[in-house]
Amino acid sequence: MKQLFVSAELALKLQEAGFNEPCIAYYPKDKANVGEFLPLNFCMNSDLHKHRTVSNGIEGKFLLPAPLYQQAVDFFREKKSLDITIFGDNYDSLLKIDHYYGEVCRTVWEDPKSDIRTYKSDNYASYYDALSYTISAAIKIINPY
Repeated sequence: MKQLFVSAELALKLQEAGFNEPCIAYYPKDKANVGEFLPLNFCMNSDLHKHRTVSNGIEGKFLLPAPLYQQAVDFFREKKSLDITIFGDNYDSLLKIDHYYGEVCRTVWEDPKSDIRTYKSDNYASYYDALSYTISAAIKIINPY
């Protein structure tokens, strides 16, 4: 199930882009364990849970929320008016998908003459690679610096 969550690097970028939703897993922020995956039940059963509240800032200081990929896609659609879609495609056969690519499209746009599609990714061998790179592109659209 770990593959359903964004990486620690992408989770940090999402947080910087304004993602602030409850998650069922976390990454520790300490440098020794960065990238280690912590399911919510681990956090709930640890001493850390006693201090894990948003109001006192402990969660933000020690734990980085690990959103599901679907939470990230929903965040962009619902909060940033960007729709992320991943497509399967093939070169050699009509029977098997051999690569994936992603697109980011605006759900609301000011100029009707402008292109609704704001980003199209390269081709990737896995669905989740295409999704990760497309989410990264959506972050750059809302935070270009």
